[in-house]
Amino acid sequence: MADLLELVTYSSDPAIAVSGEQRILAINEAATELLGRGVDEALALTCDQLLKGKQADGGALCCAQCKAIDGLRHLRPYANSKCFVQRADGSRFAAKLRTMAVPVDAANPTGPVAIIFFSPADTVETPVGVADPRLRIQALGRFSVSLRGSILAL
Repeated sequence: MADLLELVTYSSDPAIAVSGEQRILAINEAATELLGRGVDEALALTCDQLLKGKQADGGALCCAQCKAIDGLRHLRPYANSKCFVQRADGSRFAAKLRTMAVPVDAANPTGPVAIIFFSPADTVETPVGVADPRLRIQALGRFSVSLRGSILAL
C-alpha cells in the first residue's frame, strides 16, 4: 500500500498533508498550481501561512491556534464550503475545504494528522475587506443621507 503522504499526490483535487504542529508535510501538483507556490516553498510553511484562509464574513479561518487542526488531532473531520484562500500573489479565491482526519502513529508523533482537500467554490459571498464593492451602513436611531443636495430620509 502507498505511504499516506504519497496518497496526497494521487488526489485530483488540490491537497496537502498537515502535521499536528500545522507543518505542511506533502502537497500535490494541483495545489501548487492553484496557490502559485513551489513544493519546496510550501513545505517550509505551516498550513495557516500557506492557505491564509478567511471565513465568508471576513473573519480568520486559518490561524496559529487552529480549531480545525485541534479537532483533527482528535479524529474530528472539518469542512467549510464558504471560505476564501489566498494565492502567493495575494489574490483570493472562494474555496471549499474538506479534510480527512488521520490517526496519529505512535511511532511517528510528528506525522500527519490530516489531509486537507481544497478547491475553488462555485459561489461564495465575498467577505468584507477582501473585495466587497457594496456600501454597508450601520446606525442606531434615525439618520439621513444627502445626495446632490437632496436629502433622502431613511
